[in-house]
Amino acid sequence: MVIAVGLSYTIITSYIEADVKKQQLKQISEYVALNIVEIANLVNFETLKESNMTRTLSLPTELNGNAYTIQLVDWTSQGRGYQVNASLLTRNIYTTSPIPINSTQTHLSISCSGKVYPGEGRTIIVWGSKTNVNEGVAGITQKGAT
Repeated sequence: MVIAVGLSYTIITSYIEADVKKQQLKQISEYVALNIVEIANLVNFETLKESNMTRTLSLPTELNGNAYTIQLVDWTSQGRGYQVNASLLTRNIYTTSPIPINSTQTHLSISCSGKVYPGEGRTIIVWGSKTNVNEGVAGITQKGAT
C-alpha cells in the first residue's frame, strides 16, 4: 500500500511539473513571437529605403534546470503561417505560438534558419531588416557561447 501511494505521488507530481514547464515554454514562445511582430512592423513601416533594427530579449537561461531551444518555423505552405517553437532538450515537452504577420500584405518574410539555445553567457536577439521600400525580413539569432 505504501509503495502504491508513493508511486501515485510520483506520477502526479511529474505530471504537474510537466504542465508547469509547458506553460513556461508557452509564455516564452509567445514573448518571442510578440517581439518578432513588433520589430517586423517597425521595419516594415519605416519610411527609409533601408533599415535595420534589433532587440535583445530577456529570457530565462533554463527552466528548473532544463535547457530549452527556440526555433522559428515556416508553415506558410500548409496555410499555418510562421510559428515559434519552444521545446525542452531533455523531455518531449514543446509549444508553438503563431507569429501573426500577413506576409502577403506586408511583403515580409521570416528567416527560419536553425535553433537558438538560451543559456548562461548567451544573448538572444530579434532582428529586422528592410532591404528596399517593399521588402523586409525578420528573425532571431544568438550571440555568445555556442
